[in-house]
Amino acid sequence: MKSALFCLSLLLGGAACSDRPRPAEPPAAAVPAPPPVAAAAPSFGGSCTVTTAGSAVCTDHSGPPASVQERCAKAATAEDKSSYSPDRCPTAGRVGACALTDGSVQHYYQPLPVAAMQKLCSNRRGTWVNP
Repeated sequence: MKSALFCLSLLLGGAACSDRPRPAEPPAAAVPAPPPVAAAAPSFGGSCTVTTAGSAVCTDHSGPPASVQERCAKAATAEDKSSYSPDRCPTAGRVGACALTDGSVQHYYQPLPVAAMQKLCSNRRGTWVNP
């Protein structure tokens, strides 16, 4: 009687009572995690060339073109001329480039000295790119 009451309480509690061992349930299938979402690469917004005393530095920028145009206009001074282009910086005559951590790339042109531009790139924590 006690065992019948015990089994009844187990049944009411959701457990089964049997002399036979219960077969093991297969492990639940692991649900694979969704793949990580890759961040979209910033879109190219244009380039800005700043010319000073016969030397030029052109920077490829990401972001909205209007923002790049605004930054380019602000780069101009009494001594420096700046011009915006919707195209990437030219590679002809380039002595090297510096890929910066903000995603922009500065291109340096003759007659700028390579060693000085490499040092400038390093000081800005950029990665030097040979022509």
